[in-house]
Formats: sequence, structure tokens, C-alpha cells
Amino acid sequence: MVPVVTIEHGRTFAEFWISEDSIEEAFDATEIMTWPADEEAPETHEARDRYLDIADEILNHVGVLLREAIAAAFVKAANEVLDAKREARPTPPQPRLAFHQLFTVEGLPVFINPWQIVAMEDVPVANSGLGTHVTLANGSTYDFPIPYSRLYSIFLAAANGAEADT
Repeated sequence: MVPVVTIEHGRTFAEFWISEDSIEEAFDATEIMTWPADEEAPETHEARDRYLDIADEILNHVGVLLREAIAAAFVKAANEVLDAKREARPTPPQPRLAFHQLFTVEGLPVFINPWQIVAMEDVPVANSGLGTHVTLANGSTYDFPIPYSRLYSIFLAAANGAEADT
């Protein structure tokens, strides 16, 4: 056994384990202990069992220590990469209206968030020409007795903080 295990032993262990994919062979490559080689000596079997017990105990302890180190390294690496990716993308503008904010259309109160609209289409309305059928992301639908282009300009004005009632 070596009197002190050094960082160089640790680096040898890490590099060998990564390149050879065998933790046991990586342990042997550090040479912190010598494998009992004298086949004729009666104490060889006992010495080999002791070597294997010590190696197993060290490697099990490495596993316990690595679990937290790997978890911390993963968190650090993932956050650094994701933060860089988030900064690289432009942030979409945030809507000024809260969900179901009240504003008015043709003097009628409307509880709708224009940013949630997924479809608007002109529909015929009896006695008034065209109206607008609006579908929201949550599946809700609304029918307004004014044409699409007029309703769109009202929603757009409200979303930009202008007076919504026209």
C-alpha cells in the first residue's frame, strides 16, 4: 500500500475508468496497492481476499461520493447551457393584458385575453351583416356582432395599452 493516495492517483483512476470503462481495472492502474502475486505462498489467498475487500470498500465509497458530485455537475452544466440558450433567444413581448381582463367592444364588457386568440373569422349575423367568431386557446368561443377587421383593431389597441373602446 502507498502511504498516501495523491491527486495523481485519482487522475489515473479517472482517466483509466473513462477510457477503459472498467472501474476495477482503473483501480488496479492506480497501483495504490500491490496484487499478491506469489502463487506458492500459503497467505496469498488471504492477501488476495484482503486486497479485493479493500478495493471493493474504496470503490463503493467512490460511488457514494460520485453520486452527489455527478448530480452537482449535471445541475451546473445543464443550467449553464440552458441559461446561455435562453439568453441567445429574444424574449417574446409580454402581453399587457391579464387573462380575462375587462375591456369593452361597442360599449359591451368583454372578458377576453387577445393573446389567447387562436382563430378569428367573419360570420354572417342576421340584420347586421358580418360578425366575428373568436376561438381561444382553451377552446372557448365568442361571437361579436362586428366585422373581424374592426374587432381585431380593438383587441390590438387594448393589447398595446390604448383605449380599447371605439
